[in-house]
Amino acid sequence: MLAQLTITDFAIIDALSVSFSGGLNILSGETGAGKSIILNAVNLILGGRAFPDLIRTGRDNAVVEALFQLPSESPLSRSLAEMSIPFHGEVLIKRNISKAGKSKVWINGSLATLQMISKLGPNLISVSGQNEHQLLLKPDNHLFILDDFGGLTKERLELNKLYRNYYSLKERSERLGIHLKEEEERRELNQFQIKEIEEAKLVPGEDNKLETEKSRLMHAEKLIDIVFKGYQALYEKDGSVLSILSLLAKDMDKGVNIDPKLDHGPA
Repeated sequence: MLAQLTITDFAIIDALSVSFSGGLNILSGETGAGKSIILNAVNLILGGRAFPDLIRTGRDNAVVEALFQLPSESPLSRSLAEMSIPFHGEVLIKRNISKAGKSKVWINGSLATLQMISKLGPNLISVSGQNEHQLLLKPDNHLFILDDFGGLTKERLELNKLYRNYYSLKERSERLGIHLKEEEERRELNQFQIKEIEEAKLVPGEDNKLETEKSRLMHAEKLIDIVFKGYQALYEKDGSVLSILSLLAKDMDKGVNIDPKLDHGPA
């Protein structure tokens, strides 16, 4: 049970400390007295979201502390043990909210997280709002109530089962339809690629020829330069091979006139 609740600098509360005894405890007061603020503070202890505007005007921090007294064999003891938090029949939760937007939590003096107190919350307090348990006021329950009144609960459950089966089969059918469409698209792509390969009329070793042709085209400018330089050296350049050979031929002709032995023409 909740034994002690202490609230400091929270909303319009400057400082408040409330002790609860066993049995029924009632907080009463006129509208605006602060009853809802106390419940909001309790929700923070259970892991509710905290906002800086909950801090009392002119203060930098708000603090909420709650002391719970529980039997030593309480189911909560196992959860606390898993969190490595000591438990001896009492649980003290403290939450500090700062204007910087940061919130700190302690459980029995050990620093904790919001997830930890959210896990403990259902075993500590159950908060129910006004009219929360009045099923007749909830439109979502009206059809269920009418079915129960008309003795149609069994039929409703059977219809629900049939609908779930239908919806499951419908989803499976849609998935299969998507799968078949993907398979058809994949088949068409494969056929298109096969047709392209057949029309290309590829032959063994063609890739090597194409690679050679690619290299030749990539270096075409360099090859042209080499051929041009060779042509110049053979024919047009001063001192070209052709002009030198012509001069040598004339000299040989003169040498033959002097010495016929130098004429070694083809036999």
